[in-house]
Amino acid sequence: MLSNESMELLLNDIKRQSLIIKKCLDNNELMNSLKNYSILLNNLRNDKLSPKQYYEVYIIIFDSLSRLTVFLKESNASHYCNSKTLVDLYELVQYSGNILPRLYLMITIGSLYLSIEDAPSIELLKDMIEMCRGVQNPMRGLFLRYYLSQRTKDYFLDVDAAEYDKNFNCSFIITNFIEMNKLWVRMQHQGSSKDKDKRLTERTELKILIGSQLVRLSQIIDTDFETYNDFFLPKVLEQIIQCNDLLSQEYLFDVIIQIFPVDFNLKMLQLTILPNLLKLNNTDTIKKILELLIIRLLNVELESVLQEASLDNATLFDVLWHFLNDLIEKRPDLPFLTFIAIIENYLSLSITLDPRNFDHLTSIFKTVIKKFKEFGESNLSKTEFLSIKNILLFKNYQDKIKELPHLFFFNLLISCSEYNNLLLLQPLKNQKVIISSILDNLLSVTISKEQKLIDVFHINSKSELESILLFVEPIIKKYDSETDDVRVLSYDPLQDRLAKLIHLVIARQNVFNNEKSIKNKIEWMIKYYLIIKNWFYKGGSNTYYTFPVIITYFWKLIRYVNLVKLKYIANQDNEVDEKLVDYFDLQLKQLFKLTSRCIADLYQLSAMENERITMPGYKQEEAIYDTIFKLNIQCASLADQLSFSEISYDFFSQAFTIYEEKLNDSKTQFQSLIYLAQTLQKTRSLYHGEDNNYENLIVRCTLHSSKLLKKQDQCRSVYLCSHLWWATEVSSLGEEEDQTDTFYRDGKRVLECLQRSLRVADSIMDNVQSCQLMVEILSRCIYYFVHSTSEYDSHVTAKYINGLLELIQTNLNSLNIERNTLPNVALSDSDNDNDNNNNANANRSSAANNNFHKITSSVVETKKHVVTGNVSVGLNGSYLRVDNLNERSLVSSSNNNNGTKSLTGHDSVTLQEKIDSLFQYFNRVCKYISEQRQVDPRFTAITV
Repeated sequence: MLSNESMELLLNDIKRQSLIIKKCLDNNELMNSLKNYSILLNNLRNDKLSPKQYYEVYIIIFDSLSRLTVFLKESNASHYCNSKTLVDLYELVQYSGNILPRLYLMITIGSLYLSIEDAPSIELLKDMIEMCRGVQNPMRGLFLRYYLSQRTKDYFLDVDAAEYDKNFNCSFIITNFIEMNKLWVRMQHQGSSKDKDKRLTERTELKILIGSQLVRLSQIIDTDFETYNDFFLPKVLEQIIQCNDLLSQEYLFDVIIQIFPVDFNLKMLQLTILPNLLKLNNTDTIKKILELLIIRLLNVELESVLQEASLDNATLFDVLWHFLNDLIEKRPDLPFLTFIAIIENYLSLSITLDPRNFDHLTSIFKTVIKKFKEFGESNLSKTEFLSIKNILLFKNYQDKIKELPHLFFFNLLISCSEYNNLLLLQPLKNQKVIISSILDNLLSVTISKEQKLIDVFHINSKSELESILLFVEPIIKKYDSETDDVRVLSYDPLQDRLAKLIHLVIARQNVFNNEKSIKNKIEWMIKYYLIIKNWFYKGGSNTYYTFPVIITYFWKLIRYVNLVKLKYIANQDNEVDEKLVDYFDLQLKQLFKLTSRCIADLYQLSAMENERITMPGYKQEEAIYDTIFKLNIQCASLADQLSFSEISYDFFSQAFTIYEEKLNDSKTQFQSLIYLAQTLQKTRSLYHGEDNNYENLIVRCTLHSSKLLKKQDQCRSVYLCSHLWWATEVSSLGEEEDQTDTFYRDGKRVLECLQRSLRVADSIMDNVQSCQLMVEILSRCIYYFVHSTSEYDSHVTAKYINGLLELIQTNLNSLNIERNTLPNVALSDSDNDNDNNNNANANRSSAANNNFHKITSSVVETKKHVVTGNVSVGLNGSYLRVDNLNERSLVSSSNNNNGTKSLTGHDSVTLQEKIDSLFQYFNRVCKYISEQRQVDPRFTAITV
């Protein structure tokens, strides 16, 4: 390769010589110009030129030779442009001392001679192409033959010529192409082995010279399929195979695919092209050529092209699929990555031809599984697993399925079982990534009223449902197959998506809508729910996230069956089919049993899981059992609403069993009892029976409340349980306070609960907390005093309330003395005057109009900072600070969503604030008693 300076000097010298030739021609000095042309053409013999440099020199010389052609054709030199003169010139230039200048001049004069009418064209062309064999240097020979092609192209395209012979013309160009290809291939064997990459680069730069010959052939053949099939394709493919050069084979196949009509290639695909493709030695070359072929097919109007080739989509895919099977059979050493790359092309073709034809996809994935097993999982690298993962995700084909990806993936899962089989062979981590991505597609569907039904997927059979569940099985199961380590239960976002998928699948069960009979519909729904439940059972502790979905749908089905029963009875005048009603009742009881079975399985699986986990500080089981507890209570409530008292009692009993055996945390126990009491208080069927089940349950609930660990929890829980003996109206049941006479009320037991809670409150050592609980009990007493009537006596009398008030006032007096001994409270960040402090203390009593359980804004100064805000007491006795930014909204700077922040660290509530809160609470209760005297004379007996 010449340096830049040497190349510049060479080009300047060539330009100078070209200028001399131009002057000779202008002076009509032909012989001198021919001598100078011989000197000029010797520059093409320079061995130091790189392909790019040689091409630059060639272009300048080509332009100079074109000037000679123009000179011979011009009118002032027309005596040269005749047969005799050109023959003489043609023979004259052959006396040139060097073969390369001689052949360039021969071709120049010979190509002009071809334009003469009586010229022996065929003999002349044969002579020129034979003479070109004298140059065997690869680069010189390539450019010489390329020059021959350029100079003779007008002759070959002149179809109106008298001696026009398409077969000879094709033969001439094919011969020239074959010789050029041989020279091109020989370039790789020149020089030392260390320059192999350099020679490959140089050959790549020269490939356009070879392709130009095939382009010329395509122009001659045009739409003549017979010439293409009988004359061109066999010879060219034979040369491609025989050259045994990777670059040449790949490039020439690409040229054939791109420049000839697609229907030509399709017609010869099975008979000629693919069989010859199998003869190539390098599998990577086969892969690239196949990819180029499929890309070419995908970039045309395939439907019309297939019609011209007398093919259809299925036939085309079958032809290509047969080729792949032959390739796998004849090349058992086919690298896995090469195989996967070929498969990706077939996937692209299949989806483009017909995205609804999953038979093709089944064949593809089946072949991948076979190849996967042949290589063995242990022999595959991460890159190879990644390539399979991309196939399963259809990562490179999202643009082809972007319109309805959820519908495509749904049909894929229910129609292509081999897809799931291949998925299960992948590492668990990859399985979860793939499942997560496809779940996102399935869950992305949103149905509007305008959306067509065809755009929404539906479950039409049991097998389709099981196909979906088989797909998500890797995330249903809890433990990885790659390790035996027992890990602490943690929330997996995939479980949330799994639950959403089940909601979507159940909503899409089209078979329900097809069933005309209500009985068949109910039985089908039960069957489907049980199938899903049995699959979820494999998840072990993951059932904590998935079983509630099934239980929820059992509840919906229970309500549906009950609604159907009630509508049937309401629509019948006198002829009610008792058998059908009994059938509905039987199904309802069966559904409750199935729901109970689900809860029992969840309990059993959770217990088994907790036995496996022995790590210290493990808290997950408490949450699981709390969920099971609440599920039982919800079932009990539902059974009560349907007047199945025995079933309701059984669920309540199971809830008590869970509470007694599994709920050990004091906070959880307190919250569970409150939740249980709220539900029991709304039941109705339990206390209408003869077994007095309601009495047993509420006594048991109150007993557990009295045994809580913390006395303040005991107190609150017991006085809240007093409502279990004082039922109130439920508007959804049509009950009214003054109209309904079936309320379960026992004033004596109410008073016993209040007395019990008062004893517990009085025994608490913390005087502030004790008084707080007493005031809360006082508010409950006033509630029962208000609602006490001659029919329903709450046994809470004015005398009892007066005694409680006297006890509270005694304790408050003691607290007031303690409050007066506390340090003054600052009102701002800076120190204030004593007058301001006195005003703040004097204004405390004016806050009685504030909301229940809240005190006025206070400012508490600590050693490090000042805390401002309102303080409220929660149901469980905890103190919360509420920042009152305006009168209509509660806003907090904390992360809580309820506008509050817990008092921890420097925000802890002070004793001053606790006492203030208590006094304000008591003042509000007293104010209510005073105001109530105006509307209820009974309150005059209460002394405030």
